Formats: sequence, C-alpha cells, structure tokens
Amino acid sequence: MPSSEPEQLYCLIGDPVEHSLSPFIMNRAFSESGIAATYTSLRVESDSLLQTIDDLRDMDFTGVNVTYPHKEAILACVDRPSKHVEVLKAANTLHFTKDEILAYNTDATGTVVALQRFGNIELEGKKVLIFGAGGAARAAAYGVLEAGAETVTFLVRDPSRAEESISHLRIFFAGKNISILSTKSKKMHSRREAAIIGSDILINATPVGMVGESPEAAGDGARSGAIAGSLGPSPSLVKDPGWIRPAHCCFDFVYHPRETEFLKMAKARGAKRLDGLKLLVAQASEGFRCWTGRPFDLDKMTDALESHLAGGGGLRQY
Repeated sequence: MPSSEPEQLYCLIGDPVEHSLSPFIMNRAFSESGIAATYTSLRVESDSLLQTIDDLRDMDFTGVNVTYPHKEAILACVDRPSKHVEVLKAANTLHFTKDEILAYNTDATGTVVALQRFGNIELEGKKVLIFGAGGAARAAAYGVLEAGAETVTFLVRDPSRAEESISHLRIFFAGKNISILSTKSKKMHSRREAAIIGSDILINATPVGMVGESPEAAGDGARSGAIAGSLGPSPSLVKDPGWIRPAHCCFDFVYHPRETEFLKMAKARGAKRLDGLKLLVAQASEGFRCWTGRPFDLDKMTDALESHLAGGGGLRQY
C-alpha cells in the first residue's frame, strides 16, 4: 500500500536522456516498495548543470541520478562524497539532505553485485581482465579489487593515457596487482593472449559492439553512458575465439544489442555470459539503496524489465 508521506521527487539528469530505462526501473521500484515517489528524466546541458542542481534543491527533490556527460563535473556540487566517489572522481547518484548533497558511485558495487547474483561468481582470488580504461572500466576495477580479486589487467590502446586515468586506483589499492597491456603493440601479442586465456573474468567496459557506436569511439574516450574507454579501432575484443575458455565469465557492459559479438563468441566457446542489463539493474538497485536504505529485488526487476522490453519498451544505451 502506498505511503501516506508526501510524494518524494527524483530524476535522472544527463544529455541525452530521452530513451533511458531508469524511469521505468525506479518508478516500479518505488511503487513496489510502497514509497510515494515520482522519478523523471531531465535533459541538462553542461553549461546549466550547477543551476539545475540548485533548482532541484529548491523544488525539494530528494535524489538525482547522473549520467553522461556530468558524472565528473557534478562533483563541484557535492558536499560529502563517498569513498568510491573520492577514488573514482565521478558520481552517478546524489542524495539531497536538509544541509548537504551526498554523492555516490554505484557502478563499482553494481559490477560486483551483478557478477555475484547473476553470474554466481565469487571474486576472491580471481584474475580479471578489463577491456578499456574509461569511467566504467575504472569503477569495475575498483569493485572487483575491493571484493578480493587477485589481479586486474586493463587492455587498452593508449597505455600512457590509461596509466594516468588509473593512478588513483594504484594509490588506493597499493600492493594489488594492477597492470596495463596495449592492444596495438605487436610485441605484446603473446602477452595479450596469455592475459586473456589466464584470466577468470573478461569485462568489456568499452562501446565496442554497441548499436550506433563506431569502433573508433572506444579508442578516443568517446561517451556511451558510463561506458567509455581506450580499447582501439578493432571491432573485435578478442582476436582469436580460441582465447576464450569455457571456464571464463564474459561480462559485456553493452546492452544494446543484448547479445554482442563478444557474447556470441563466448556462447560459442561455452563460457558463462552476462549482458549489460545485469549491470544496469544492479547499479540501479544500489542507487535505490542510497536513497531508501534498502535495495530492490534484482530478479523481480530483471523480469519486469525483460517484459517491458519484450512489449516494445525503448532500448537505448545510456
């Protein structure tokens, strides 16, 4: 039964936001939790970001989700960042209290929750290889390292740029085995092969395989919601299908299309597969927890989202 409390207001801000699945997910979560709340989406250009946050506070909004291109710029509005935000230098969830704006980054925890709940993966001692070194890749690395992963390897086109972008991770996880491999160097071909074959979990945190994204987008840090990186111009993440083992867990953050070439390759090799909707639902649940103190039911929400999409609900990657 809905709460008798005054209706709470929440929204997603970004540019673009028109086809986001977040309003469907969050409004359903509030409804099923008996919380009187409305969640909308608001297109916000970069030059009006700070004023928009002031306006939302004046209108007594309780929380805001933040997507491209504002995850880093939004930190200028924040009074109290979470540990994840401090290390990753990006936030995707704001909670307005009477006196402060609290900021969270749910991508790191969402990655771990998705692997554990949907993939039945325990991360302690695991070797993880991540394609890309953009915001989503760094959040994934933070999450798996915090959960006990033994090693993280970033496979990127521009190692020097990646080294700079992960510097905070190296400091925070001093003593952990964090390495970078180039996709371009022919001399590193055997090392790339060994790194992929020797990993337990392969994560695509680039736009490679996404509808509407050119392969080059992954190479220059171009946006794709939370997914941006520096993989390189090849549309194939894994050069040789034989590098994927049946024991691998292959997690693609892309969810449009639902089955990317990477996941098709994993399927053909008998590997475990997770698509980007799993991350979307898991990180949304963590955001819901930041606002309400409890997550929503992941399985129930995933089923609802599948039905929504099957019934013609919009699907676009943000």
